Amino acid sequence: MSFGVAATTTGANTSKSSSSFEEMLKTSAKPSVSRSFKTAEKVTGEEDDDENTAGSDGEENAETEVPIEKKVDIPVIEVKTGEEDESNVFHLRCKLFRMDDTNNWKERGVGNLKLNCDETTATARLVMRAEGVLRLILNVRVIPGMPCQIVQEKYVQFACPEDVGDRFARFLVKTANANAAVKLLEHIRAFSETSS
Repeated sequence: MSFGVAATTTGANTSKSSSSFEEMLKTSAKPSVSRSFKTAEKVTGEEDDDENTAGSDGEENAETEVPIEKKVDIPVIEVKTGEEDESNVFHLRCKLFRMDDTNNWKERGVGNLKLNCDETTATARLVMRAEGVLRLILNVRVIPGMPCQIVQEKYVQFACPEDVGDRFARFLVKTANANAAVKLLEHIRAFSETSS
């Protein structure tokens, strides 16, 4: 078989190829780096049968230089979200749905729904960003008399005007439990009844 011939050919050239490889490593130019440190490579595993080969001088630890690359300092960039002048009154993790044109609920995403209040104008708004990517999926103002109700045990439904036009958009929020839904409804109603 050809496998046996290849194996014997490879086995015969093993000592010659390993010694030429070690010579090539010794003669190769080391990279010029301003800072470097040395690490000791511990020889583990099988012992070398031929102790008098080139490159084997009886040491068990060989030292090599490992280059250290200079770290780049990245400046911290302050990101403005528009929520800097507002205080957070209530927040919870939930899933948001929006009613589309065919009267079906379309999922917008999962994230933290925040009820923020602006102290200077005494207005409130609901802000929600998608988890992970922080894409804005809800940004509506709480208006006086805003329709808001618990639809099922964990679902809160509300309607509010969209940014474009005078059309009302219907939203559905799925909370983790019934208590969270009740608390969200109470906070939204508190601001929709007081804002005028």
